[in-house]
Amino acid sequence: MPSNAQRDDAVQLESPEISVTQAAEGYTLLEQLEAEGIEVPYQCREGYCGRCRTKRVSGEVAYTSAPLAWVNPGEVLPCCCVAISEVVLEVG
Repeated sequence: MPSNAQRDDAVQLESPEISVTQAAEGYTLLEQLEAEGIEVPYQCREGYCGRCRTKRVSGEVAYTSAPLAWVNPGEVLPCCCVAISEVVLEVG
């Protein structure tokens, strides 16, 4: 998991929105959120099922592998993407 120094400034919770301000190298958005104790439902961690589908309020992500689950405009699959800018997600 990301080190505490990376996590402290990387994820900010403003319920129901979460801001990921810095990508932790080698970790998906889902892993960063979990490291902060923020629960996002998931099943596969590979972009197959779409269970972790989350609304993206703003920001850009890059997928580590092309998701097989359908992703609508304004949504992300945090299990298989990383933040490439400050990303605000709506959870809950």
